[in-house]
Amino acid sequence: MMSAKKPNNIASHISVSLPEIHHPASQPAILNPMHPRQNASEHIIIATANVHFGDAIRLDGGLDSLRDLAPDILMLQEVTNSADELVRQLKKDGYDLIHFAPEYGLAIAIHASSKLSVVPNSTRTYELQKMSAIEYRMAQRFAKLPHKMNAHGLQMVRFEAEDGQILTVANTRTTVSSNRFDRRKQVARMGELFEPILQDALIVGGDMNHFPGPQRADIKMCQKAGLRRVDLASEPTWHARNSKLYRKIARLRRKPIEELHGELDALLYRGELELASVKVVDILSDHRAIVGEFAL
Repeated sequence: MMSAKKPNNIASHISVSLPEIHHPASQPAILNPMHPRQNASEHIIIATANVHFGDAIRLDGGLDSLRDLAPDILMLQEVTNSADELVRQLKKDGYDLIHFAPEYGLAIAIHASSKLSVVPNSTRTYELQKMSAIEYRMAQRFAKLPHKMNAHGLQMVRFEAEDGQILTVANTRTTVSSNRFDRRKQVARMGELFEPILQDALIVGGDMNHFPGPQRADIKMCQKAGLRRVDLASEPTWHARNSKLYRKIARLRRKPIEELHGELDALLYRGELELASVKVVDILSDHRAIVGEFAL
């Protein structure tokens, strides 16, 4: 982090997953070891996590695996919690909510100890596409509690480092990979929204729902927007064993369930940023969190 502490300026304010979740007691996948936080004077840590219809927020210990890493910025998807519950639970883990877009199930939060500050009036939200009627019904069913999430969107906030550098963070969640036509449109729209901020350093995180990994639309969008993908070295961010359907498919195909795991989530970046390290860690969700450390 940067050297002297600066107060945060806080602005006011699917994949459709199968409901059965198993939480393996596996260790975090360390793709590049995290640098010690105290020595990272010019580094920031960013995490993206699909919280499975609010479970990882609602349940005690849902984000415990992120605690020691203490990311500066949390980008959360499938947040179906109430605003009050979200603020309260994030506070327990040392985070202040910057912006919550319940219609998209997206939230961005900043750690109380971060040396980044929010650029005033910089929060923007964009609708990528409304959920289909079927998708909306499934989201209501799997969430079990009433919620307002009814569309796929993009959420952007600008931050300023102590040396004056500006960083834009974008949080998103697209439709499921089986809905190929709509997902291609959403990814293309996302790329268009990044064009007016080409001068900014940019980190994009979220549940991209590309299965088993990035598709042609994702590669094209990254090329057009000048985005580099954080390489997860084939480490899955979603385990097929979490799904009754995929366990059945594996049995029918007589293949190991591991062959059906997927890299549904992503961290992308561009500008004067250097990736220092990355981890994939288990949380109380059907997805796993990606934690990236970047040098500004």
